[in-house]
Amino acid sequence: MDRETITVLNNITMYVALPVRNLDEAMDFYGGTLGLTIVDENANGVWYQTGQSRIAVYESDNAGTNRGTCAILEVTDPEGAVEALKSQGIKFEHYDDMPNVKRKGDIHIIGNFKAAWFKDPSGNIISIGSHL
Repeated sequence: MDRETITVLNNITMYVALPVRNLDEAMDFYGGTLGLTIVDENANGVWYQTGQSRIAVYESDNAGTNRGTCAILEVTDPEGAVEALKSQGIKFEHYDDMPNVKRKGDIHIIGNFKAAWFKDPSGNIISIGSHL
């Protein structure tokens, strides 16, 4: 890849693509529970808008196999976002084995970053986070 191509890549938008086991279940979760807006839908999957980004979900046998964070949704009020998502039935994950992390309830404090993690119905790990 030449330097001109790399420069072009620095000025584009990157989207998240998440494999899911069941597209209908994923649509209930991302559209219903999380309240994201569908911007495109076809036989292969669904695109949701979130701020200036998009999340594409598509059916795959590899859904939920990633053991790390798949996507981070940046929020201004992580505590408020956690409470709002809990009211929608979201259960949060706790990762107490991470070094240099303090946890207050469902919020993990990592230096100048606050984060909380939850899983979608396929087991994909999603984070909400905010820089302090």
